[in-house]
Amino acid sequence: MGINYLSVSVASTALSFVGLQVLTELSLDKLLGNGMIAKKSISLADSEHSLDLLLASYFTIALLAIFVLNCCYFLSSVFLQTLFFGDLFSVEAKTLVVRLANYIIYKGIFLPLVIPPTIFQGVLWTVWLTVLCTLKMFQALARDRLERLNASPSSTPRTYFRAYSVLFLVLSVDFLWIKLSLMTYKTIGSSVYLFLLFEPCSIAFETLQALLIHGFQLLDMWINHLAVKNSDCRKSKFLDSMTAGSLLEWKGLLNRNLGFFLDMATLVMALCHFLYIWWLHGLAFPVVDAVLLLYVRALLSVILKRIKGYIKLRVALGSLHAALPDATYEELRAYDDECAICREPMAKAKKLHCNHLFHLGCLRSWLDQGLNEVYSCPTCRKPLFAGRTETEVNPRTAEVSSDEQLARQLERQNNPGHPLATGLFPADIPNPIESDPSRELGLDPSWLQTWSGQGVDMAGPSSASRSVGLGRVQMMMRHLASVGERKTYRIRVHNVGISTSLNFRIQNHNLLLVETDGHYTSQTNFTDFDIHVGQSYSFLVTMDQNATSDYYIVASARFVNETVWQRVTGVAILHYSNSNGPASGPLPVPKTDVSAPWSAMTQPRAIRQNTSASGARPNPQGSFHYGQINITNTYILRSLPPTMINGSLRATLNGISFVHPITPVRLADRYKVKGAYKLDFPDKPFDSRPPRLDISMINATYKGFIQVVFQNNDTKMQSFHVDGYTFFVVGMDFGVWSEDKKGSYNNYDAISRSTIEVYPGGWTAGLISLDNVGVWNIRVENLDRWYLGEETYMRIINPEENGQTEMDPPGNVLYCGALRNMQKDQHHSAANSIFNVHLKLMFSMLMALLALVFTF
Repeated sequence: MGINYLSVSVASTALSFVGLQVLTELSLDKLLGNGMIAKKSISLADSEHSLDLLLASYFTIALLAIFVLNCCYFLSSVFLQTLFFGDLFSVEAKTLVVRLANYIIYKGIFLPLVIPPTIFQGVLWTVWLTVLCTLKMFQALARDRLERLNASPSSTPRTYFRAYSVLFLVLSVDFLWIKLSLMTYKTIGSSVYLFLLFEPCSIAFETLQALLIHGFQLLDMWINHLAVKNSDCRKSKFLDSMTAGSLLEWKGLLNRNLGFFLDMATLVMALCHFLYIWWLHGLAFPVVDAVLLLYVRALLSVILKRIKGYIKLRVALGSLHAALPDATYEELRAYDDECAICREPMAKAKKLHCNHLFHLGCLRSWLDQGLNEVYSCPTCRKPLFAGRTETEVNPRTAEVSSDEQLARQLERQNNPGHPLATGLFPADIPNPIESDPSRELGLDPSWLQTWSGQGVDMAGPSSASRSVGLGRVQMMMRHLASVGERKTYRIRVHNVGISTSLNFRIQNHNLLLVETDGHYTSQTNFTDFDIHVGQSYSFLVTMDQNATSDYYIVASARFVNETVWQRVTGVAILHYSNSNGPASGPLPVPKTDVSAPWSAMTQPRAIRQNTSASGARPNPQGSFHYGQINITNTYILRSLPPTMINGSLRATLNGISFVHPITPVRLADRYKVKGAYKLDFPDKPFDSRPPRLDISMINATYKGFIQVVFQNNDTKMQSFHVDGYTFFVVGMDFGVWSEDKKGSYNNYDAISRSTIEVYPGGWTAGLISLDNVGVWNIRVENLDRWYLGEETYMRIINPEENGQTEMDPPGNVLYCGALRNMQKDQHHSAANSIFNVHLKLMFSMLMALLALVFTF
């Protein structure tokens, strides 16, 4: 964007200079022909005649204005933009243009109402509006860039300070402009020139607020950067005290109070701007007065809303300590978790009504953000205050939100004296309160529905809970379609969650495993089965039990703190068509003990390929003898617990936390863009190298046969997925993988799949035949690690480049990054957005036209 502006500005400057030179030569020829000068030159005595002749032409004045404007304004603006921001993102450029147009319309449309129609006044107020537009645009651009950098895990204090320094520049120029405006007002003495001061003061207050907010963010980033650099990825005591709440609370107090003052000052200056216009021009123009009234009313509404929000926040913060009890030592130990806000362990915490624990200072900082009008738990979004305190802090109308109704019902359910009301969860409305845990488990939200009369013991919800023996446990229950006795059904189970493994089981029924990831398995019976994130399995279930009663179908979390996760146990009912009674007895429990890792690993080791399946086809299962192929490369991908890199929490593979390139890899290859990515991903971990952020990928060989070993040195169960390929799972074990482990490989009937679990402290090995050209993602499926960068890509290119193994990009391919200038307009429906833009433009043009009409 900056390069385009620069080229246009340089071209227009050169053309205006050439035009001025030509006009000067023509003027000299005319003066020479009239005998006003003796030779083709301009002396001091003849300068007045020459200048009068030049300025007599409006075209000459226009060329001179273009030349001065380009030299003094556009070139300096582009220089500052390139210095502080570099190339603008497309979103930033579009937003900048829209803001500039709106600012000119809203601030400049009323100038003809208050300024005298003279050339001096026109030049003065044009310069005033130009300077303010420049300051406002640079300030807005800096704030947008700082917000983008704050959300980017790869940003550094240096890049952040580069954009942050723009705010200092804007504030300095703005103070200078305020001083000049004040001098102009004092010198001329007209009340009109007091109008010069309101908008610069508004920009100054707004810039001070941005300096305050982003200054603390820069301080946090700098402290984290120093802690990582000087303490070997361990935070200093100062940083620990900050995350525990001391500095964080002080920072929140300053942001809250000083930020409120600056925000109010900004709004008051904007209000005074329009009120002063109203006072200067009087009430002579009803239509324009109506527009001004709308602006004033909108600003007053914002001011009142800001004051009410500030008072409400002060009341909430004041009652927070007394409204929430302190967590006991036993509760802290049982919780066994870190604060979800600051990601630090909790030695002392406040207990919310939803049983989540947080630092008091972190809760205050959460409220300070003002993300929701109703104060809620940062984790489950239940109301933060209950009972009288909630009513005082969050005054409500007669209409109560469904979230709060559900939360109160759940509280009564957890209280033995208040049974759960029938009809709490309608069949077609998911429960938003428990959406996070159930989504991680991959459970259907519609399971949260009414306990019907056909439920357990046919006695309603409270009896159902007692008969199952779960006490206060909240379950999700749903009836399946009736099944016939002695019939066999295929049940396909998917774990579409984001972090948690689940165990699937049917009371008193065996699960005959027959398929996974599109491949037939050797048929093995299981009483329960662990299904990890991203995996799918098919089971044949024969209805061979006593058909006089129903049976439980259960899905529960595995390899987690079961005390915490039992509240989202999924329960369904397997209903025989001739059943006469409800399901009875306790819920079935998994047979394998997760506390015994060797026992848990027995199950995935038993999953093998069915070499007699697939019927008559050219390449039936088992015909690819992978065990007889020489391995061309081995890649050991080791994952570790998240660590701090450049002040941000990141996850790594072989010490590299992946950062996505701004230019798509295959487009970068096609158009030979250099530096878009690197092909130096290490084939094994190196403990001597510090972790880093990088765009590093595996340079794999087409038609090669590689071995990939997933080594999980993290503390959590992980699932790894390879896009574009399936791999033969030849081995898994605990400990550290080494070459001698190949002796235990299954080189005959290993299952071929694309997603595999890797136990904490263990490894899993897979063999891949590289016959699919492209750039393919290798990632952990657990979202809390994948999001932090635990992934890489495998680049596989056919060296022959004959076009038979890879298709050309489609005509509507999206270009970005270094190729963004090649982007074409996309043909898609945008009727709604176009209508809104046209409506705003029509309104703005109408207001401008009315202002001009009523001025004259």
